[in-house]
Amino acid sequence: MDSRKIVIGIENYTSEGLKTSAVAAWALANHIRSGDNITLVHASKKLEIGGANSPTGVEKLSDDTLREMENTLTRIFYEMAANYSSSHLITQKIEGIVVSVKIERGDPREVITRYAEASPSSTVIVGSRGVGAVKRAFLGSVSTHLVQNCNANVIIVKPN
Repeated sequence: MDSRKIVIGIENYTSEGLKTSAVAAWALANHIRSGDNITLVHASKKLEIGGANSPTGVEKLSDDTLREMENTLTRIFYEMAANYSSSHLITQKIEGIVVSVKIERGDPREVITRYAEASPSSTVIVGSRGVGAVKRAFLGSVSTHLVQNCNANVIIVKPN
């Protein structure tokens, strides 16, 4: 059987953010299975790659720091999958998955769509922040954009 390609949008790119991510936990509990190829994607317009931090509030990361963060998050997700397999009563362990993490500057709607279309993904999994209709109308919704523009199936995980 071919491996499924899954893109998971993560809102927080810190180690603790991934460990407490409702989207990652839901994906492990309900969707990911052995052999899947998973790409975790974080995108933010406020992120800038290269250089020092700026007083304008834009967070700048060097290329080396960015790669180190991506590698750390990849390791953490592998650990989460292993821990999930051993700590839950499931009939089959999650083994043989391939995980990559991508952190980029940009609009999350466009970046996640690009990753989903590049590989073609079987599924995109994102969270819903639960913003109201007025705020969503002005700011846009990542999940709504993905449902309307992605060729892949889109799963929206509601907040707890």
